[in-house]
Amino acid sequence: MKAKRVALAYLDEPFPAAQAAAFKKMFAEKGLELVLFEKFPSGTIDFTPILQRVKSIQPDAFIDVAYIDAQANMLKQMKELDVNVDYVHMIYSALPQWREMLGKDGLYIFGWTVWDPSINWKVTHGFDNPTFIQKFKAKFPDAEPDFESALAYGLGVILEEIIKEAGALDADSLKQAALRLSGKIVTVTGPYKVDEQGRQLGAPWVITQVQENPQTKELETVVVWPPDAATREPIVPIPPWNKR
Repeated sequence: MKAKRVALAYLDEPFPAAQAAAFKKMFAEKGLELVLFEKFPSGTIDFTPILQRVKSIQPDAFIDVAYIDAQANMLKQMKELDVNVDYVHMIYSALPQWREMLGKDGLYIFGWTVWDPSINWKVTHGFDNPTFIQKFKAKFPDAEPDFESALAYGLGVILEEIIKEAGALDADSLKQAALRLSGKIVTVTGPYKVDEQGRQLGAPWVITQVQENPQTKELETVVVWPPDAATREPIVPIPPWNKR
């Protein structure tokens, strides 16, 4: 599938708005037509106006940039209003909680992440992926590790190395140490690499999709891109609600 017309809705808060702006810039660079670019305020529970516009516009792809509760509510209302789009992207669908919150209604949604249990970087500092998962489950037996917990762990590992390299805690020493270590550390979330402004250039993202395991029928979040990291082929176009 090659999308040409994209609709995007986003939560009017700094982090989602920054992501939305980055999407908008990328679409322009790729020659995609942004047919809807609409923000909604924090606390919104009725997404009918936005979704009715999406339904009437009939884009090839729909991206919702918000946090998990808003995204889950958005998807529930897409089902209620019978809004069908070939490609739907909601970043927090990559979290295990997504499947718990939505069950089979959460199927087929695409997301992205910097960490997945199936990805094994050649880690230079801290635990490798299997060990990280084992240690996490031992510490938190009732929870599943996700990209947020992996990022937090990886950040702790990097911060420890920066402090040791700096030999001091003042801001300039820490910054220079952080720059010297750029490109020399790989954690569970991939390579650490930053520029002079501190922007992360490493830790590449992967695209995920919620799918049903063909054998067990359990819901899983699988990596579908890039090809060298993919554990399953993407299911696209997404089946319409009345065909599920």
